[in-house]
Amino acid sequence: MIKIFIFLFFLFSVPVSACQISPSLVSNDFNIGADCQLFPYNAEAQRLQSVSLYFVQYLYSDKYQAYLSHKAKIHNATHYPNAVQTFNYGYRMLVGPLTLEDAIQAKAQLKQLGYKDSFIKYIMKKGSANTAAVTNKTVTKDIPVPPATLQEMPIMKPIFSLRGETVLLPIYGRDYQGKVTRYNQTNLGSFNYQQAMNVCVQSKAHIATAGDYNALLSNTDLVMRYAVKSQFWLHSDETITRVQNQITKRKQSPDAYFNVLCVTN
Repeated sequence: MIKIFIFLFFLFSVPVSACQISPSLVSNDFNIGADCQLFPYNAEAQRLQSVSLYFVQYLYSDKYQAYLSHKAKIHNATHYPNAVQTFNYGYRMLVGPLTLEDAIQAKAQLKQLGYKDSFIKYIMKKGSANTAAVTNKTVTKDIPVPPATLQEMPIMKPIFSLRGETVLLPIYGRDYQGKVTRYNQTNLGSFNYQQAMNVCVQSKAHIATAGDYNALLSNTDLVMRYAVKSQFWLHSDETITRVQNQITKRKQSPDAYFNVLCVTN
C-alpha cells in the first residue's frame, strides 16, 4: 500500500541546503534531519497537498527506551513506515513519509491505538522556503493516479455508531447512471480509491480502518443489510470483505471500483 509514497520521493531534488530524509538501517524506518521544519497541517494547507510529504506525529519523548518501545508497537500494529526526528535532546516519533490520503488514514489508526493527540505535519518540496530531499536508492516509476472526479456526490447514509463516531455508507438514488453495487434495493456507490478517499474527506470523515471494518463486518445484521456482495476499500491497494464467517483482505489495483465505508473524524 505504501508504494504510493515511494514515487513521491523522486519529485524532490537534492540541493545541499535541503533538509534530508534518509532511510535508516532498519527496514521501513526513516530519519528526518534536525534542520527539517515540519509544519502542522490544517484546512488552510489543503492547497499544498500536491507539493508536500506528509507525516503523522504521535508522540515525543526524551527517553530512548520509550522511543524504541513505541516505535516497535507501531511497527507491529500498522503497515506504515516509521520516522524519527531528534528535537530538544529527545525524539519526535512519526509515521511517514506518506501521501495526504494515507496520513489521514494513519491518524485514524493511531487514535485507535491510543495516540489520541497525534496530528499531521508536512514538509514542502523544492521551490518553497523549506525544501525536502529524500535519499533512496530504489528506482521506482511514477504510478499513475486514476481520476478522482465523480459524476455526482453520493448521499452519505448513517448506518452505525462506532466508538462514538458515525459510520457513513455512500449510496445513490435509483436514477443514478454511474457505477454502483445493487443490493437489497440500495445502490451502494462504487469508486476507485481516489474517489473513495475524496467522498470520505468531503464528508469530514476517513475511510474505515482495519479495526473499524473488523467490528462492522462482524455485525451480521449490518452485513445482511448492506455488505453481502461488497468489497470495501481499506488501502490504496487493498480491499476488505466478509466471506461466510471470515473477514479477508484482497490485493487490488487503485483504479478498480469497489464500495467504501467512511467513519466521521
